[in-house]
Amino acid sequence: MNFAKMYMYSDICNSERGYSQMNIGKESGMFFKFLKGLSALLIFTLVIGMIPVYSAYAAKKSYTVFEKYDDGYSLVKNGEKYGVVNKNGRITIPIKYDNISRETYKGYFVDAFFVNNGEKWGIANKNGKFLIPVFYDDIQQYDKGLYKVVKKDGSGNEKYGIINRKNKVLLPVEYNEINDFSEGFAVVKKGEKYGYIDKKFKVSVSPVYDGAVDFDKGLAIVKKSNKYGYINKKGKAVTPIVYDMAYAFVNDVAVVIKNGKYGAVNKQGKVVLPPEYDDIYPFSEDVAVVKKSDKYGYMNDQGKVILPAKYEYAYDFSEGLGLVRKSGKYGFVDKTGKAVIPVKYADADTFSEGLAAVSNDIGGKYGFIDKTGKVVLPFVYDSAESFNGGYASVIKDGENYTIDKKGVHDPH
Repeated sequence: MNFAKMYMYSDICNSERGYSQMNIGKESGMFFKFLKGLSALLIFTLVIGMIPVYSAYAAKKSYTVFEKYDDGYSLVKNGEKYGVVNKNGRITIPIKYDNISRETYKGYFVDAFFVNNGEKWGIANKNGKFLIPVFYDDIQQYDKGLYKVVKKDGSGNEKYGIINRKNKVLLPVEYNEINDFSEGFAVVKKGEKYGYIDKKFKVSVSPVYDGAVDFDKGLAIVKKSNKYGYINKKGKAVTPIVYDMAYAFVNDVAVVIKNGKYGAVNKQGKVVLPPEYDDIYPFSEDVAVVKKSDKYGYMNDQGKVILPAKYEYAYDFSEGLGLVRKSGKYGFVDKTGKAVIPVKYADADTFSEGLAAVSNDIGGKYGFIDKTGKVVLPFVYDSAESFNGGYASVIKDGENYTIDKKGVHDPH
């Protein structure tokens, strides 16, 4: 111990205290050491305490806000890397990922983010906890809390499965396709064959078909050996799989094609219209135009022919009436096939807003009739279009007009 240095220190600091120089020097030296130790501890504590503050500040200055969310969280970017911060600017998901996107459900943000690193994807909540590790080649939202995940096999082919937010596998990652649910079932493809799974992700119909579509009105169209038919939700064939094509049901009937001819079946699989027609057009107001030997008629949604195919042409039903043409003249029938407006007009359009434009003579004038055939607006127009929004476009004496249902010209 250097008493000389201690004496000098004590003499300067404590010469007026009246203590012996040696004792004062010794005690002062010990006190000085205590102060030095305390100072070192305080400085160390302050430095350590400042590190998070400095780090947070530095981090805050090192990113730009890429997208803000209503709950106070923000997607941030530093260079080509992304992360997430909370409303206080604290980083919750490190800024080190190649891509991050907020998960949504039915148009609303949820508390999770899709996270991408390299070619792999995972899901983290907004506080940075990974719900699904960055492991899959792709992740797509399947339903609330459910995800369709993708893994590539050794040949680079994508395989699909379903997992939940707890990373539990509900459907093994071994399918080539997984459709959305329809009426409680989803089409899946395994290898080259199609089947169905239920809401519990159990296989309800084994993948044995060459093609399959979603269930609709309790039935689904399937394809096997290039032929089509219908099955129910138990996987039982409702019709034989013998048709060249099968279409979706409209109410209780579906159009099918066999040997190039059109017919119809009901939901019980019964043939209600033999496949002997050249065409059956799409339904309009539960009625479909049928064609046979270049003549036209109508079939209702029960598969019953309400008007035999004997007209030159038949148009889609509109406002409960069908426009037909025979021997160059036009008229209207109802859904029972009864002629309610005689086939007598040289030209006619379908009904719209309760009125139809018709012409008495070829190249003659047009007027408007109601559904009883009564003339509502006289035959004074060179041409006339259907009413829309209470008005119709017409030409009279070479001038274009817009008229209301009373025939009054619209000043606009």
